[in-house]
Amino acid sequence: MLVTRPLTSNEKPGTSNEQPVPSNQQRDMEPKYAVEIGEMTREDLDEVLQIEGKAFPTPWSRGLFEKELATPFARSYVARETPGGSVLGYTCFWLVDLEAHLLNLAVHSLRRNGGIGTLLLERVIETS
Repeated sequence: MLVTRPLTSNEKPGTSNEQPVPSNQQRDMEPKYAVEIGEMTREDLDEVLQIEGKAFPTPWSRGLFEKELATPFARSYVARETPGGSVLGYTCFWLVDLEAHLLNLAVHSLRRNGGIGTLLLERVIETS
C-alpha cells in the first residue's frame, strides 16, 4: 500500500508531481547508517535544541531539558551517527514504578524515516 502526500492547490491527481511515500509497513526500519544511543549530557543540548525547535511548534526550553537531566527518575538519550558524529535524535522519559512515561522524542528532519526513532523507542522499552 502506498500513501501519497496531499496535492497542492495547483496540482491535479495523476500528474507527475504526485510523489508516493512508503507506508510504515513498507519502510525498512533498520537505520541507514551506523548509529549509537547514549545518555544525553549538557554538552548535547545545543544540537538537541536545534532539532527540538524544528520538530515542535512549542519547543522545550534549554531550562526544561536541564531540569530533566537533573531529575533522578528521568532518563534522556541521544542518537548519534558514529563514529563521534552529531546528534540525530533524542528521547526523554520518566521511570515511575514499573512504567516508562514518554515525554519527548524527535529526530532531525533530514534523518526521519530511517529507523532512528525506532532505536530510541526501543531504548525506552529496554530501560523500563
